[in-house]
Amino acid sequence: MSEKAEQRDEIRGQMILNEIARLTGGRAFFVNSASELEEAATRMALELRHQYSPDYAPTNQRRDGKWRKIQVRVNRSAWTPELIVRTRDGYYAATF
Repeated sequence: MSEKAEQRDEIRGQMILNEIARLTGGRAFFVNSASELEEAATRMALELRHQYSPDYAPTNQRRDGKWRKIQVRVNRSAWTPELIVRTRDGYYAATF
């Protein structure tokens, strides 16, 4: 495989992983060296220590397996830092 083809595959793979991360409310990290790996691990650990899991109870109680779109909004106050919210776009309702 040529170097250009390998680069295209790498870029395509990163795009796919970024999309999976976006759809699941996560984040993808890509590194090229041991120092970048250490930095990425530090960022991941920091994000994990600062994550928040809200409780959610849907008003639609039907167990029909259909897709339910959700939107998470955060109200900032003057003294809170800028917040980054990463969430899934929705979920499938239970069928049992």
